[in-house]
Amino acid sequence: LSSIYKGRGYDARAASADENHEASTFEGAWDFLSKPTYPDCLGQNEDGHFMYTLARMSFSMLSPGDVICSIQRISHQLVALDNDEKLPDAVPRKLRDHLENGPYRNGLRKYDIVVYLTIELGDGPEADRPEDASQPKLRAIMSNQGYMLPDSSVENRFSVWFTGGSLRPAEGVDMEAWSDIFHEKRFETSRTIGDRAKVLAAKLLLGAEIPHGIDADGSMSYCFHRPIPGHVDVLYTDETLQVLKGNRGSVMVLSREGTTPVVRPEKISSRQVSISKSAEKGQARVA
Repeated sequence: LSSIYKGRGYDARAASADENHEASTFEGAWDFLSKPTYPDCLGQNEDGHFMYTLARMSFSMLSPGDVICSIQRISHQLVALDNDEKLPDAVPRKLRDHLENGPYRNGLRKYDIVVYLTIELGDGPEADRPEDASQPKLRAIMSNQGYMLPDSSVENRFSVWFTGGSLRPAEGVDMEAWSDIFHEKRFETSRTIGDRAKVLAAKLLLGAEIPHGIDADGSMSYCFHRPIPGHVDVLYTDETLQVLKGNRGSVMVLSREGTTPVVRPEKISSRQVSISKSAEKGQARVA
């Protein structure tokens, strides 16, 4: 699929394009079709949703890190910045000159990853287990805020860096139950030695600021003052489908929010391309 896409000469880095160029459809909200790429998956819950600890989902920045979360949906949100919009303060040093003077300096995009999740009360630490099994689930929204900038030398490649993240309860959540889990006493006691080492490294290398409790509305957030860039390669993109590859080799298949991905064979090749979801395996199939 990647060779077909590149063979047609498409390059998603273009800051502007005519109506026939695939780059014109790059921005927007995109839903994950593939399995989440967070490390150390704990398996699936009874509904088939993949589970991870809060520490693994937040780079060990949020606590209590041993809280188990199941993921219902992940949305990638790409928004082009207006020409008069202020550039971000937190930019990796190696990218600052490229951002200010590079050929694609007008192609900077806000890049947020929004995760809709549920705190798995029944499967978490003993202290989190409710006495009443019928207690409503605690749904939450995690956001990772960052930026995406076209690479100056590699086609279909974007530099990516994250400047912070947050976790907040979803609307209607039982705030008393939420506070019982995220109370201040558990913030430090729940951190493993490994998590503490990651936090220290993040403070020294990334200028990280981490929360030590929740705010009045139940939210908590962290930020990086000296972020380190990674990159994503666009293997394919059109009006309804994106296939991306991260710098660590993970492949992400996404569909535009509210659409069913359809690749028109006559637009790229005589080969038939179809995408199907597997709720149980969390995999996308390209045939």
